[in-house]
Amino acid sequence: MQISEVIVAPCHDYSPGHVQVAVERILLSVPGFLEGLAGKRSVFLKPNLLMPRQPDDCVTTHPQLVAAVGRALGERGFEVRIGDTPGGPLTRPLLERLYARTEMDRAAAECGGGLCFDVDGETVLPSEPTAGRRLTIWRPVLQADALVNLCKLKTHGLTGLTGAVKNLFGCIPGMLKTEYHMNQPTVETFSEVLVDLARFLMPRLTIMDAVRAMEGAGPSHGRPRHVGLLLASADPFALDYAAARMLGVGPDGFTTLAAALRRGYGPQSDSELQVRTVTPEGASLFRGNAAVEELHRLAPPSFEVLEPENLTGLHGRGWVRRTLRAIRPLLRARPLVNVSVCNRCSACVRHCPAKAITMTANGPSFDLTACIRCFCCQELCPRGAIRIHRPWGSRLIYGPRRRG
Repeated sequence: MQISEVIVAPCHDYSPGHVQVAVERILLSVPGFLEGLAGKRSVFLKPNLLMPRQPDDCVTTHPQLVAAVGRALGERGFEVRIGDTPGGPLTRPLLERLYARTEMDRAAAECGGGLCFDVDGETVLPSEPTAGRRLTIWRPVLQADALVNLCKLKTHGLTGLTGAVKNLFGCIPGMLKTEYHMNQPTVETFSEVLVDLARFLMPRLTIMDAVRAMEGAGPSHGRPRHVGLLLASADPFALDYAAARMLGVGPDGFTTLAAALRRGYGPQSDSELQVRTVTPEGASLFRGNAAVEELHRLAPPSFEVLEPENLTGLHGRGWVRRTLRAIRPLLRARPLVNVSVCNRCSACVRHCPAKAITMTANGPSFDLTACIRCFCCQELCPRGAIRIHRPWGSRLIYGPRRRG
């Protein structure tokens, strides 16, 4: 049995002093992290920069966390680079706007790091026989000696939650993301690609920004929620497992975690999970059920998570199968637009991988027969005018989601 360790550091707010102290505790506590950087020169910090939004919106990784990690590594002699590729076209002017709006320019200045404006990618073939898919990776990520993944704890309309593994999708440059959605139109196969990507990149360290997380209609239009924690691990799959257990979400409610577990990555049960809390008073170690109990103790009460788009439960034989297949379209989640909020900017049209949206005088119109339910429209709408509607009847088929 292989034990996967997750570090949990309390961090009440984003004041520079609090974040820096918590980050230092993490760097000194993650087994083998600093030793593993011996001989490395450059480190790439990959925050979650989904779209140009201000830090207080909780859509993106907070700049104080990025600055603190960059400062800690810079003081140890590493060249630090910072960057991400959001959804949509990838150009230098758009990256400049992204970094300014998310205050990554300030974070880079504070830690002495450099921002990445490269717009090119390189195609690689993962060596794992189980992967078998070529991946196109943003060039600055491949050029770095080590990758540090700085994700954000948020709900997600497609995968249920976003975390360590999902954040690495930003290493796919620009509009190529839409091709991955189109080539893998179900959440199950899309999640498999995300696992392939995480296995290929395997960041040296992942730190999850859960000081303020997002609940409800994530990943871009949910509600900020104070959690007061930084979680970290050298294993991104273990970190996602711990986050799910903390919020009481089973693998069926976190599709990237379910895909990882199917392939044997990360803790396969609570008995393989180890949680180390690091506080000013010292460190405490918890294993198995005790680790889960500690996570539940630290969890915010009544955190609102999302049902992922998942219709694999529709199965049966004979007339049952025919009936379920007939009602399947009625049970699928679908985007709905609030016309009083929509300003018809056409961002949803531009970002739709399936080209299933047209703009009319009354707002966007959705071709639900072409829609692949990736929900990029909801995710990337700058005004939050689109929400995901999940029919009540679908819960009669699936029943309640298993809680952790």
